[in-house]
Amino acid sequence: MAAEIVATRRSNENKNIAPIHPVQPLKEQDFSTKDMKSLLHDMQYIKENQVSKGQVNYVIESVEKVLDTNKDLQRENDILKGKLDTMLETQQKMYEIMDKAQKEKKDGIWKRIFG
Repeated sequence: MAAEIVATRRSNENKNIAPIHPVQPLKEQDFSTKDMKSLLHDMQYIKENQVSKGQVNYVIESVEKVLDTNKDLQRENDILKGKLDTMLETQQKMYEIMDKAQKEKKDGIWKRIFG
């Protein structure tokens, strides 16, 4: 009752004063239990599917290991390719020497007969 008396007296004094912030009626912001459960479910889903920093670091380390292994294999491949090229060159030289020896051998027989 006292509050009503004070409010009525003050309302007569403050009729010409505009409020600092406009007051809007409260919209229906009451969350039902269904809304709360849905929100809780969404938050749990986000939490469960969130990637942790440890998981990201593990993936990064795994990728780095694979890249290092790939570099090592590439180096070994280059070394083996060099060895194979050397072997092919050596084999080609051996064939050339054998062809030259056979040619000289053939020329030697003909030269003996007609020479």
